[in-house]
Parts: sequence; C-alpha cells; structure tokens
Amino acid sequence: MRLILKEEHRIMTTALQSGNAFRPIAHELEPILQVLAERGAGREGHGRGTVLGHLTGTYDVLIGWGQPERVCLAGLLHNAYSTDAFAGAMFRPSERNVVRGLIGAEAEQLVHQFGGLSRDELFQTLGSGPPSGRQTLSLPDRRGGPALKLSSHDIGDLLVIYLANVADQACMSDAGPTYWLASASQLAVLAARRAEVVPPVLDHCRATVSTDAEEVGLEAYDTALRFVARDRAAAVEWLELASRYLPWVGEPLIWLGALYLVAGEAAAARIAAAEGAMLMQKWGTPWDKRLKLSEWVGLAECLASRRNEGPTLATALDAVTASPRDLVLALANLATPDAAARYNIGADKPALPPRFRAYLARQASDSETRVGVSMYPGLTARPWHSAERFPIACALENSARAIALEFAALRPELFCDEAEDIARTGRWSVLFLEKNGVRRDEVCNLCPTTAAVLETHRQEIGGAGVAYFSCLDPGTRIAPHRGATNTRLRLHLGLEVPTECGMSVGGVDGHWQEGRCAVFDDSFIHSVWNDSARRRVVLIVDLWHPDLTPHEVAVLQWIGG
Repeated sequence: MRLILKEEHRIMTTALQSGNAFRPIAHELEPILQVLAERGAGREGHGRGTVLGHLTGTYDVLIGWGQPERVCLAGLLHNAYSTDAFAGAMFRPSERNVVRGLIGAEAEQLVHQFGGLSRDELFQTLGSGPPSGRQTLSLPDRRGGPALKLSSHDIGDLLVIYLANVADQACMSDAGPTYWLASASQLAVLAARRAEVVPPVLDHCRATVSTDAEEVGLEAYDTALRFVARDRAAAVEWLELASRYLPWVGEPLIWLGALYLVAGEAAAARIAAAEGAMLMQKWGTPWDKRLKLSEWVGLAECLASRRNEGPTLATALDAVTASPRDLVLALANLATPDAAARYNIGADKPALPPRFRAYLARQASDSETRVGVSMYPGLTARPWHSAERFPIACALENSARAIALEFAALRPELFCDEAEDIARTGRWSVLFLEKNGVRRDEVCNLCPTTAAVLETHRQEIGGAGVAYFSCLDPGTRIAPHRGATNTRLRLHLGLEVPTECGMSVGGVDGHWQEGRCAVFDDSFIHSVWNDSARRRVVLIVDLWHPDLTPHEVAVLQWIGG
C-alpha cells in the first residue's frame, strides 16, 4: 500500500485551490528596500545569495505565517545592527532613530535585541527554565552596555524571527536540504508557548523532529533522487521512507506525485502533490531550495492536473540526475496554461540545445559509474588552454601590476583557510571577491582595479561566478583532486611566484609567471606545490568553456538556479 494512500480519505484539493500564496513585498515597503539597497544589502553576500534576498525571504515567511506587523518588519531588518552569526552591520548603534523611522519603535526594539543577543545563550536559558510562557529574562548584550531586558512577548517575537531566519536560509552549498529541522522543532516548541501568533509549521509548533529521524529522512531523500532515472520502484520506497520520517516537509511528496503518475496512479499522484504543496505553503519557503517555492507548488499543480500522461513523463524522467531542476525540465512541457501563467513553470526555461540533451542522458546512464565529475559532451578536452583566447586574460595581464599592489595592501586577517575538503600539507588561504555569483563589496571596494576588470568581462565568468586570491605558504602541497565539471575553465593570474612551485594538470606540468595568466581545465586531476621559502599568490577566476554556445551557457545558468 502506498504511504500516501493511507490518508486517501482526506481530500487534498484545498492546497491547490487556494491560489497563489506567495505575497510580494508591499508597495509601502519600497522606501525601506531603497534604504537597504543604498546600504549595500543587494550586493553584500549572505549564504548563497545576498543580504537583501535573505531579509526579504525572512519577511515573506513571517507574512505567510500571519505574524504581527512589528514581527514582520523586524524580520525585514533583523541583522541591521549585525548579529552573533553575521558581522556585516548596515546601521551603526548611533542610528537607531533612523531605523525607528523606517519600521517603527516596536520593530526596531526587536532588531536591537536580535542583534545584541547570543542566540545559543537565549535558547539554553529558555530550555533550562520553567515551561511557562510568562518568563522574563535579562541577558548580556554581546556588544557591551546594559543588559537586554526581554519580556515574554519579546521572547515570543524573537523566537519566531529566529525560526523564520533559519527556515529561509538553511541549505547545503548546492541549495539542497540539510540538517536543521530537529533543532528548529525545539525552537518552535519554545516559540509556541510565547508567540502572539503561533506559526502553522510542525503541527502549529507542537511536533518535534529527532536528530535520528532527520538523518534517516535526509539520506532517504538524497538516495531516492539518485534512483529516479534507473529504478523508479526503489525511488518510491526511498521517498515514502523520507516522507514517513519527515512528514512536515512537502518535497518528497511532490516527487512521489511524479512517480505515482508514471505508474498510472493518477489519484495517488494528485493526493501526494496536493499535500506536498500544502506543507510547503505552510513553511512559506522550500526545504529543498534548489527550486523556488513557486516552482515547487507549480509542479504540484501540474501533477494534480494530469491524468493520462504517465508515459510521456516517464520518458522525461529518464534524464533526471538527482536534481529537482530535472523535474522542472521533465514537467515544464506538461504544465497547463493556467499553471504556467500562475507559477511560471518553464517560463524562463530556455529551449534545450541538442548537446545539452545528450549531457542529461549521459548523466543518467553514467550515474552508477561516474566519479563525481559532470562531463558535458563535445567540449575540447585538454589540460592546458591558451590564455590568449580569453579577452579577460589580456585585461588582467594589462592590469597585473595594479592588481598585485591591491593584493599587497590587503590585511592578512581578511584571509581564511580554503574550506574545500582537499588534502594538503601546509597552509592554503583564500579571499573571495565573488563567491557563488555574489559580489563581496567589502573586498571589491579594496581592490577597485581587480573588480573593474571582472565587471567588464562579466560574460566570460562561468559557473557559480567565482573569483578569489589564493595563497600557498612555503612548503605547502595540495593533493591530487579534480573539479566538478568541464563546463568551466580556471584562470590563474600570477601575482607572487617564487621558484620551486608549480602545478600538474592531467599529468602535464605547468608553472606560473608573475603578471601572466594560465588557463587549465580543472576537471582533469591536478595537484599543486610550493616547495620554496616564499608564498605563492595567484588570482583565480572561473570562465565558461569557450566551446559552449551562448544558448548552452543560458541553459546551464538556468539549471544552476
């Protein structure tokens, strides 16, 4: 018996008949957004996006939960004074009156408290205290100064903002789901005792998720997506397991809706898709953030409206490669006109080039034997490429002296250890100018020449939009490793290049020169060494492979979300 059919007596149409649940930012908020933009919120990186994107996402979640105006507006500016987890303050403590003028005194007070609290200390204090919601607290302000005095109402408001904050941003680096529901459910229970309006998630904040259940559910969901193309029965079993252990998220049910439809079970598909949409609308943000909320719910509507198109969908699902983006591709052509108009399913999807279709087919057929590299067909495959082919390389070389001076003026404390899980001896430190396609203004402002070259050659920069300074301390060696795809090439501009350092790509050794660019394909296995007594410094920029057509680049950018 299908898991979802156990509840088939419930009519799940309300979730799909409720209309578009996504509330745009109200017109009267435009002055606030303008101020945030002027203060860099739209350029400052945060997670996989920008500070502004996270703030408006948190606001939308709170609006969807029906929270009071003060809570929603505080969510919109919750990190305005910085927080214990985010150091980038947009307003100084002396500008509290400015913030009050934007969002009102009650909301500003919450923002001030949110910025000054240590959330761990708050949660631990509440967790060890009495269960009553009447508790008042006096906690230290991490910024110094008088203690923060929190009423029971303040605590309830802050806990709801913390819950919306984590719901909006918690994800893996590829935007897939990660571990956060277990801790969030404990936070939700605390919030339910004090909040003026209890969020509708997790059975109105009454249910808890154990860490064991979350681990099983996450692993089952990830495993299921890897089986969709080659063993649909196994994928169904894994998705049903994921839904059983994580019954508060909707994405497994929407995937199940697709697989039930393929199996000819249209009624089960409709029920699963509708319940999945309802759960997602309660959260107001995806658990699996590789798709937007509107895309997920639009997929559910498409599934609920189909009856006899299982064979067509089955063919489309043959190309699924463990990413929800593939489900969008599979269902986009099945969308009803109404669903396409309301949810933009497939509206921004470029037509698929023939070589891209072969790419999807290869990913599906090679899924059991691939070694973690996504190989796009028909691209020139050689370890080293001529830098002269790339206009950005010429521009960087022409500005190399100025770029080297900008690097030399950077403070050492700005750099951090390279976080990739690649074995090494010695120290490998980096400083990003752009990461995941997001410009880091605080670094770019210190390196105006470097930033200007990157901006001028924006069309050449590929993949996730990565540009950073990379330093190898004396005696550092980086073990053989490879990049994730051949659709990008990696450019190095030599800034400080001692002797006795170099790089091997695909078994072919190469060396840097100060003021010159080297370009290589990092989908080949490569290793790096600095056996000298001086540091080695290069500027690294990712580029689209020059054999890709503009059409293919557009599709790859769309798939990357």
